Amino acid sequence: MRTYGLVACLTLAACGAPLPPVPPGPVEPELVFPAEYAASTEVIAYAEFDAGQASELTEVTYALGDEYPRDVVLQPTGGYAMGAGCRFDYGSLTWTSLVSVEGTAATVSLEAGRLHVGLVAEGTVSVLLSGAVDTQSCTALAGSALTTVPLQHRLTLRVHRAVSVLVDQLHQRWPECETQVVLPANSALWVPRAHLVNAAGQQFSAANAPTPLEVTLRSKGTLTLSGREVMAAPGQVSISVNTSLPVRGLSSFEVVGPETVNSVQAELFLRKAASKGNVSEPLVDDRSYLLWNPEEFNSVDVRVSAVQTSQGRLCAPVPAEWFQAVSSTPAQCAPLSEGERSGADVPVAKVLSAGECRVEITMPGTSQRWTTRFTTTR
Repeated sequence: MRTYGLVACLTLAACGAPLPPVPPGPVEPELVFPAEYAASTEVIAYAEFDAGQASELTEVTYALGDEYPRDVVLQPTGGYAMGAGCRFDYGSLTWTSLVSVEGTAATVSLEAGRLHVGLVAEGTVSVLLSGAVDTQSCTALAGSALTTVPLQHRLTLRVHRAVSVLVDQLHQRWPECETQVVLPANSALWVPRAHLVNAAGQQFSAANAPTPLEVTLRSKGTLTLSGREVMAAPGQVSISVNTSLPVRGLSSFEVVGPETVNSVQAELFLRKAASKGNVSEPLVDDRSYLLWNPEEFNSVDVRVSAVQTSQGRLCAPVPAEWFQAVSSTPAQCAPLSEGERSGADVPVAKVLSAGECRVEITMPGTSQRWTTRFTTTR
């Protein structure tokens, strides 16, 4: 019995008109940071000079996997001969002969002064090369000057296969931020990184994979690049890694605005211009302060030690634009514009002339408020 017609009718919804296409849903903004691979690595030697000859030890780590280059090259580019009797001069590094090879994790050959490496298996390979560093100014034991220093260069090649991936972000180094990362909106933030982890549970960086994995950030708000950093609108930013390996570590971070702030631990300081740099003093009400260089930049700063938000502790510096200053003595001290504010301590007002200064600092949208009144003299 033939059933072709019945199958066709079922496929076309009982032979009726085809169903209208389903409109696509909203697309979340995303930023993709692609993986980067490298088949060649430049080598610079910082060789120890002794008795007319220099020696150097260089370690290079590689990732073993189908996606990573297995045929790689080490290219000598430059070097220094360092130690008693040598000036710190940069010269060209050359390898002239392959002295010995120990280990089977990789095959090696020296061709036209470059070391060709074929990755085979996990393990370590020790390679000894003979060469030289030129354009040097060293003195041998007999007192003769050396411009080309003979070199014995030991290369240790470590080959690891990744068994898992760890995702982290530099903002996790802040107190109370290891597991819950809360970051300020519309500020330059560190991009999360994906690290390869070997069978011993150790993270490793691979010369043949400077960025070993593709990382994607997604958010319901805007995401924009700011140089090598990222800026995000308030909301949760998810982190995904393009890999079949097990992934642990940071999977998302929260981005918040000033309206989420519950408490701020902060003090006010007077930043005084000095002959070299500046000096900061805690501001105490009704105290008088001598300005050493009144014509230079002297300011009222907010020094923040901790910020608690509705999502947790803030894991980055408070943006300067979160603060607003009002002066009731504008002839002596005036609020700074956002473009004039920078530094770990946020300057909010500039001292213009000697006399009494009264400033109120707030964080709009919150109940946070600080006041100061002090006098400056010349």
